[in-house]
Amino acid sequence: MLRRVLLLYSPDHSGHKMAATALEEAFRSRHPHVQVRGMNLVKYTNPLLGAAATRTYLGLIQNNPSVWRRLYDNRFFKEKTEKLRDVIYLSGYRHLRRIMDEEEPDVVVCTQAFPCIIVDKYKHLTGRPLRLVAVVTDFFANLYWMLPGVDLFCVAAEEAKADFVRMGGAPGCIEVTGIPIRPEFGEVAARLGSPQKVSEPTVLVMGGVRGLGPIQEVVERLCALRPDVRVVAVAGRNKRLLKTLESVRGRHPDRFTVLTYVDNVHELMSQADLLISKAGGITTSEALAVGLPMVLVSPIPGHETRNAKLLSEKGVAVLANGAEDAGRIASRLLGQPTELNRMKERMSSLSRPDSSFRIVEKIVSLWGQ
Repeated sequence: MLRRVLLLYSPDHSGHKMAATALEEAFRSRHPHVQVRGMNLVKYTNPLLGAAATRTYLGLIQNNPSVWRRLYDNRFFKEKTEKLRDVIYLSGYRHLRRIMDEEEPDVVVCTQAFPCIIVDKYKHLTGRPLRLVAVVTDFFANLYWMLPGVDLFCVAAEEAKADFVRMGGAPGCIEVTGIPIRPEFGEVAARLGSPQKVSEPTVLVMGGVRGLGPIQEVVERLCALRPDVRVVAVAGRNKRLLKTLESVRGRHPDRFTVLTYVDNVHELMSQADLLISKAGGITTSEALAVGLPMVLVSPIPGHETRNAKLLSEKGVAVLANGAEDAGRIASRLLGQPTELNRMKERMSSLSRPDSSFRIVEKIVSLWGQ
């Protein structure tokens, strides 16, 4: 019997899409007979809404982060916008029904909360017998994920499971699997301990798919503090940042490399001694998988600030207070190899390089229930 899995995310160019892609690759590797399709659900059902929501979100986190901080995981805001979500659902219902009729999925997997909300409502109103899986891409859960139609929650850590239990979730439906990352990170993890680093100290600077955060300032500060360090910066899909970093490279051509969006982050991380980044769930999970200590700077309010707090408390990352502080911390850590090794050793409790495969096997097990 042909099994079908629908992987839903939103928006494009996000960690949520990267998580869905990682799961698709894991399915094709372990269960090639399963028919898998990934889709940006919001873009398909409500394209204008999807574009507007992405612009609004980016505008808030970049220009008014305090507003986003107040809205994130806010029960009052969630309750006040419930009717709006109903309107959004009804406006995209015709497209959603077409997807479900064409794909006939046995399981729908959501790597972002809003598609999960839509499918949960669809499942409730139509009575369609499909399994719904929520894959949370941060180290904590927010209340938007707590939906009655979800059959399985896949979470990053015990802290996220505790969040769901506090919100009324059944412990038996919550699995600590890790955040899905591409299978290549598992291959790098299997080689840990083998000589693979370049000779000079190397710092990798990233800001997620969209190149967010004070990347330019961090690079300039680090180059000023440590002329012996090789710096690799990934601008992602941020064309303005790429142009700015190219000008910085002109002043440090021998030890600064700037890259656009890349799909070999596992290789870059395996060659680095330290990562400076914001605290996105995907990037930090990738670093944990390959044993790369982190300096976290300018986390997005809400989910990323909680990620950063957890990782710093676990001793696998240091939270910096701005770009200048990040440069100082990185410079100090590079001069303390013993501390870097301790940070690597502490990663074992959170590192799950096989997370995508774990989630896939949990999904497959639903078919027998």
